Amino acid sequence: MEYGTDVAETVFKVADDVDASAIAFTPREGSRWLKLLSGDTANALISESERPVVVLPDHVADGDAGAIDADATDSAAEDGGGGG
Repeated sequence: MEYGTDVAETVFKVADDVDASAIAFTPREGSRWLKLLSGDTANALISESERPVVVLPDHVADGDAGAIDADATDSAAEDGGGGG
């Protein structure tokens, strides 16, 4: 676990340390005032990264959860459960 005062810079440091092939994250909901006062971490992660960035949805609609779980199970079964 790594700690830092600048979230984006800390994520970039850890990505470098582990030689990550990409960065994936789910942005938090926040008001425009909060983003203005504290800076937008999601924007920094997207615009300042040297690696590909995947932005995941912050929630799944109730009707879609089963479809996603089934897809993940099928994918894991196809690759022998090793994730790649």
